[in-house]
Amino acid sequence: MAYLHVTEARVDGVRDQETPEGEVNDFLRKIWNRGEGGEKRVFISAGGYTRETALQTAEEQGGLVAFGRLFISNPDLPARLRKDIPLAAGDRGTYYLSGNLTPHGYSDWPFADGSIGAI
Repeated sequence: MAYLHVTEARVDGVRDQETPEGEVNDFLRKIWNRGEGGEKRVFISAGGYTRETALQTAEEQGGLVAFGRLFISNPDLPARLRKDIPLAAGDRGTYYLSGNLTPHGYSDWPFADGSIGAI
C-alpha cells in the first residue's frame, strides 16, 4: 500500500465531538510508520482538525493532515490555512441532500476575498 488514510475518533458521522478517551489513532500511526526495511510510509489523518491542531499534528507526528467538509464552506481552504484567514463554518443541513440540484450551501460559498467561485 502506498499510504494509510484514517479518520480520527473526534468525528462521528455528521458531527464533531471531543476525542473519546483512549480512542485515538496513534497506535495505527506507530504500526504503520515502522515499515518493513525502515522505509518511510505516508500516514494521512483526517477529522475535526483546525489550522492549529493540523500544524501541531504534522510537526509533532509527521505525516499528512487531510481536510474534507471544510472545503465545502471554504473553497479557498489552502490559502486560508496558509495565510491564517478565519474559516467559515459550514451548514451541515445543506450537505449531500438527495435530489437537491441547487448550489445552495454546497458550492456557493465565497472566497476570502469576497468573490464566489464557479464550478
